[in-house]
Amino acid sequence: MNLRALTCVIGQYSYERNGGAVRALLLIAGALLTIAGTVFALQGFGVLGGSVMSGSHFWAGAGPVIAVVGLVLLALGARRRVSGS
Repeated sequence: MNLRALTCVIGQYSYERNGGAVRALLLIAGALLTIAGTVFALQGFGVLGGSVMSGSHFWAGAGPVIAVVGLVLLALGARRRVSGS
């Protein structure tokens, strides 16, 4: 068994052991970022008032970016891993 095959076997074992924790972390972080980004964007656009972020151009731009990052993390967490053997 060469080094490349050994690292593939170790990597597969590590993913199978810790894949559930990584997936849960990605899903939780993605959901929180999506919600936070949406709230930030709504505050930046002035839809949600009562904050120093209300009506701010920075949050109107940063909020959607944060929400998209959250959606990407959700997609990565929800993606099924296909075994290559």
